[in-house]
Amino acid sequence: MTILRILPLTLLILGSVGCSNDNHKWVGTWKGSNTDLVNEEVAKLDPITAESLRLVILKINPDSTFMLSRAGFPTTGTFLFGSQKSTLKIEKILDQPIERANQSTKNQNPNITVEWVNKDTIRLVDPEDFGRPPVILKKERNP
Repeated sequence: MTILRILPLTLLILGSVGCSNDNHKWVGTWKGSNTDLVNEEVAKLDPITAESLRLVILKINPDSTFMLSRAGFPTTGTFLFGSQKSTLKIEKILDQPIERANQSTKNQNPNITVEWVNKDTIRLVDPEDFGRPPVILKKERNP
C-alpha cells in the first residue's frame, strides 16, 4: 500500500528532473568545414577533393556516444554532456582502440571540447589541430 502512494511522487520527481536535462539539445548530426585544412590555391585545382578533406561531421547519439569524421578519418568515443561545453573522449580511431595506438597518435588525439553557440550552431575546439581555429558546425535538420 505504501509503495502505491510513493510511486506517483517518484514518477513526478523523475519526470521533472528529465525535463531540466538539456542533453538532448546536443543530439543529432552536425556538419561544417575546416577551411584552413586546404588552402584556396589547392582547392581551386581540385575542389571536390578539397571539399572532402575539409568536411567535418559530428554525430552525437542519445546514448552518450559520438562519431567524428574529419578529412574522411572516423573517430568514435564517449560524449560527456555539459550545458554550454561538452567533451569528446576519443576511444577509437579508424575503428581501432586508441589504447593500441602509438604514443604520438595518443598525444594527437586528446579530448576535444564542443562549445554551444545556439540551437543551430556549435564550435569544435581541438587543442591538437595544429593551431587552426575552431570549426563551426551546423545542425542538420531532418527533412
